[in-house]
Amino acid sequence: MSVRSDEIHPTNTRLSLPVIYPTDLPRVTQPRTEREIQLQEEDQRRRNSQTLNINLRNFESNQKPRKSLLATLEEQKAISNLAKAHR
Repeated sequence: MSVRSDEIHPTNTRLSLPVIYPTDLPRVTQPRTEREIQLQEEDQRRRNSQTLNINLRNFESNQKPRKSLLATLEEQKAISNLAKAHR
């Protein structure tokens, strides 16, 4: 790669320092009050409880026997035939 003489400039020849973005810096957090800690813990417990309830509901619904696809199709045919007969 050739460099034209007009491109040679003191700033081009120096080593450039890395750019530091705010996201690269460690986060400085304020010391939390006892109340803030308590609220955060309560919030975390509530979220955990909600997650457990959702997981339990999903588990229970998965334990119910499911209709086979064939039974569902047969029901749909029966409903369709009833609708046709009713017209």
